[in-house]
Amino acid sequence: MRIEKTKALAAGLLLTALTGSAHAGKVAWTAPALAAYPTTQTMYCTAVNVSTSPVDVTFEILDYFGANIQGPITITLAPETGNAIGDGTGNGARCRFTASTSAKKIRGAALYDDGSGYTSIVPAF
Repeated sequence: MRIEKTKALAAGLLLTALTGSAHAGKVAWTAPALAAYPTTQTMYCTAVNVSTSPVDVTFEILDYFGANIQGPITITLAPETGNAIGDGTGNGARCRFTASTSAKKIRGAALYDDGSGYTSIVPAF
């Protein structure tokens, strides 16, 4: 009986490891901050490649419920270069960055612009 429980536990752990590895360590998100507060602002999701090799990064602007407002747009970032996507509707709340390698190879953030300058920045983790 004990051996069967051990086998079942091992199978469950293996299944969890296999299904969770598809995006494990490849995705970085910002915390949500609605671009319509206190006034409608343009929201930018910006990222830079901090590695020594090119990285494909998929940029997405999401609402609070995870629906795409802008993107997904995949951009190949050369080493030490960055890019961004933006949305001026005020519906964006957070950014999602998916790297072709590890998310540790990119640094991303959400930038909020009220038309006269940046009002806030939310880093991605």
